[in-house]
Amino acid sequence: TGNIDEPIDQIVQQKKEKEKLREEFQKTSEPFWLSNIIYHFWWAVLFGAVAFIVICIIITVAAGYFSLSEEDGGIAFLIKSSEKTKKYNSMLEAEDVVEKANVKGEIPLQTQSINDWLFFVILKSRDGTNIFTEEKLAQIEKIEEEFLEINNINKFKLLDENGETSSTFRNSILNTFEGKNENDYPSIVKSLLSAGAASFFSKSTNQDNPTSKITRVIYKFAAPIEWNGKKYNDKTDDFDEQEKKFKENLMEDVREWIDDAGEEDISVLAYNSILMNMEMESIVMRDFLFAGLSIFFVFSYMVFHLRSLFLSSLGMIQVLCSFPVGMAIYKGVFRVSYFSNLHFLVIFILLGISADNFFIFTDTWKGARNFPKLSRELEARLAYTIRRSFKAITVTTSTTAIAFLATGFSELMPLSSFGIWSCVVVCANYALTCTIYPCLLLVHAKWIEGKVCTVKQCCPCLLNKEKESKEEAKKAKDNRLRRQFSSFHEIETGYGVMEKFFYEYWVNWMNKTKYLMILIATTYFVISIILAANINTLSEPEQFLPEDNTLMKAQDSIQNDFYQGPNDRAINVRFIWGIDDLDQDGTSKWDPEDRGDIIWDDEFSIDTKAKQEAFITFCEEIRADPNIRTGDNTVQCFMEDFKKWIIDNGEEFPVEPSQFKSKLKDFSENDNTGKSLRNEHLIAFIGDELKLVQIKAISTAIPGHPRSTNEPFITHFDEMCTKFNNNNEKGINNVYQTSENIFWPWTDSEKAFVTNALQGMGIAISFAFVVLIFATTNIIIGALSALTIAYIIISVMGVMKLCDWEFGVTESMACVVLIGFSVDYVVHLGGYYSEALFDKRYDRIRDALKQVGKSIFGGAVTTLGAGLALFFCQIIFFYKFAILITCTISFSLFYTLTFFTSCCLVFGPQGETGDIKVYWGYLKSKCGKKNKADTTEVKSFNDNSQPKDEKPLQSKECKIEMTDRTNENSKDKAIDPQLEKVEVESNSSQFQLDQYIIFIFLIYQKK
Repeated sequence: TGNIDEPIDQIVQQKKEKEKLREEFQKTSEPFWLSNIIYHFWWAVLFGAVAFIVICIIITVAAGYFSLSEEDGGIAFLIKSSEKTKKYNSMLEAEDVVEKANVKGEIPLQTQSINDWLFFVILKSRDGTNIFTEEKLAQIEKIEEEFLEINNINKFKLLDENGETSSTFRNSILNTFEGKNENDYPSIVKSLLSAGAASFFSKSTNQDNPTSKITRVIYKFAAPIEWNGKKYNDKTDDFDEQEKKFKENLMEDVREWIDDAGEEDISVLAYNSILMNMEMESIVMRDFLFAGLSIFFVFSYMVFHLRSLFLSSLGMIQVLCSFPVGMAIYKGVFRVSYFSNLHFLVIFILLGISADNFFIFTDTWKGARNFPKLSRELEARLAYTIRRSFKAITVTTSTTAIAFLATGFSELMPLSSFGIWSCVVVCANYALTCTIYPCLLLVHAKWIEGKVCTVKQCCPCLLNKEKESKEEAKKAKDNRLRRQFSSFHEIETGYGVMEKFFYEYWVNWMNKTKYLMILIATTYFVISIILAANINTLSEPEQFLPEDNTLMKAQDSIQNDFYQGPNDRAINVRFIWGIDDLDQDGTSKWDPEDRGDIIWDDEFSIDTKAKQEAFITFCEEIRADPNIRTGDNTVQCFMEDFKKWIIDNGEEFPVEPSQFKSKLKDFSENDNTGKSLRNEHLIAFIGDELKLVQIKAISTAIPGHPRSTNEPFITHFDEMCTKFNNNNEKGINNVYQTSENIFWPWTDSEKAFVTNALQGMGIAISFAFVVLIFATTNIIIGALSALTIAYIIISVMGVMKLCDWEFGVTESMACVVLIGFSVDYVVHLGGYYSEALFDKRYDRIRDALKQVGKSIFGGAVTTLGAGLALFFCQIIFFYKFAILITCTISFSLFYTLTFFTSCCLVFGPQGETGDIKVYWGYLKSKCGKKNKADTTEVKSFNDNSQPKDEKPLQSKECKIEMTDRTNENSKDKAIDPQLEKVEVESNSSQFQLDQYIIFIFLIYQKK
């Protein structure tokens, strides 16, 4: 009564899906070499893994691999290959060479002041009124007396040549008010302003307003010191040890004094760069204690998710064992020597990744129990679990590891080492997970599950759920006959609430709103692109401590409340002659102190009177330059001091060229000013040969300010050097300039922060795309996954702009980490979509969500929990890191479950669309190679046409499974792939009858 070709084609297609399922199931559950090893020799695998871990622990402890690299004040972040860094390092290396070549005599104790030891005490009026009143000055005097009574202060304070307290030890204007009438205070302030002492007053103080609510006292501490009978020759004599004495024996007591300092009307702030480093170190150590909170949270959720204390406890121990294994490879194999506090951040990353891997393994293992054969045969169940899980975690681990490894190519050494370290630890954890965890699952199933008190048995609420689950499983087991025409995604039973949620509700809701979800995600993505494009590089100093920290308040007050003076932190510029280049061949990338070998300028000589005059003229130009601070001692010119010494000795300047070297050496060895210049390497001899001269100037550039502010200063001073070189004769026409500290080369590092982030993101997304194509064997899934990863990354960068962040150390580091986090969930879902045995995209994404949705959600929860602990940290870096981890995981979960799912429902490949195996087969056929795969097209039952090389259709076996119609309305409609097949031999006479019966059955079903 009608054309029945179409329904018969549907029957055949469904039959093909069932056959495909059976074949795939048989293939997946077939034991292979790895599952055989783990199943039969699990004890040997465990013993070998534990022995390897113990060996790695012994190696790391014996070699001291976990020792932290010394703090270097940011030198590690300098790019060795950049021109600015080479200039800076050549200056330092030249000074080291000169020091080693010249053995100096003893310098009087505590006569060489050290800039980093300068101690600032800021005194503020609590009521915001004028601080220069008689009552308040009396309180200030009391505060100073308490400070000078601190233990060991006399062993570090600046002394003069006679061993008495230097007049410059205490820099203050308060003495000028002693014995004066309070009515005279305004006139005293005016006279101090005129005398160049403005740096002791607030910026609001002037001749018309001779009042100030704030002032400061600057104390100078000096080396060489004497400690426990040991005398140091000068400040460079084992300077690290001298500074350690300064920290431990003075600054520790000073910290206690700061906490109690202050009077009724006067509040006290204090600042010292050593004190700041100590504060940072102590806060970092306190903040890292929150890692324990992260471990506890992840462990608790693992217990809840895995329902096993055994698996959770040993799994967490395995995660922690990844660190000594990774360290043995990181330092022992790759020979990367740099390891800092920054590298400990990987624990927050590893906790989330490891939990995700455990969930994938365990959920696959438990899900396999729903197959009758796998519930009975542990060996087949283990093979099934390994095959399904290994591929998923291999893909996610490889993309995450490469995301971190991409940072290994960064020019910034700490970020490069962090990327390599993270990659190594992630891979070490993967190796341990693939070897140890399957053994633990096997041991748990054989001897622990159901035989000892587990979490489920100890907790009544979980016990009830377990009973319900067992009843459902028993019910499913008894119901062995399934509806004949049910689809493959209804094959398994006994899944929990989360699986049913994704399988029955989430995918249906996504199917209804798929276009809306794509529109919402794309709209926000476009907005995020606009926001991310407007992220700037640093425009102000980067903060690492919260604003309410007392040291940060003091630092901010010094920079913003006062006029700047000669004792304030400044960027000192050095103009250098005598250095040609720095040979960096053979230097270690991982050692910031391994700078290279100095190449002296053999043509350098001051052998004419014109050259001597050229230096004098250049010093005058430097002093008159608007980018150099005004005042006394802002420019230290060796030639001007030498000229004064020559004239004071009754001789003429310029001196005769033949006498110049000998007289300059005499000046540097016998005159106090000359000695000071020699000690600062502004004049440097090796033997009788003049190797190096420098001019030192204090610029108006402010330390800590960003590249955008300091770059114009660098350009200007470079132009001054170029002008000098062009206008002077050979011998002195090779001058260059650099900063005394790292500020000039740091500008290249700031630029590299942005480059590092963009480079890492590009490599990670590209590699993820390639891996996904080969892992899923589908170009479309690979492209959709890469697009989703791009959506995640750009969305997080949009949040960075909304938070008004700029690209600095924190942001660049966070971009590296967010790349690693952004790939996991979409890779899991994409991989399972490609493995689904259906043709229709709805069925495939539905099956994928059922298989891996719970694991994705669990991985997100654990990673979020690990990151939430960082919100309690005081270091700004950690706090920003917490925000970015939270945003990355949230966006990753959201885009994976909504955008990617919707894209699969709309654009997802069906059948063999996008399958690279099909394309490969096509290419081989074009090359004349026969494709052995069976590509016979399925024909309708009533199609009489037969290919010549194909057997007649009526001679084929028509394998039709019987179904229990009593379960027709049952919700549990799964087909058991292990049911015995009912085979019906069809000949030419029977076939039409079977066809007619099936047609009648379809009509009945429809009614």
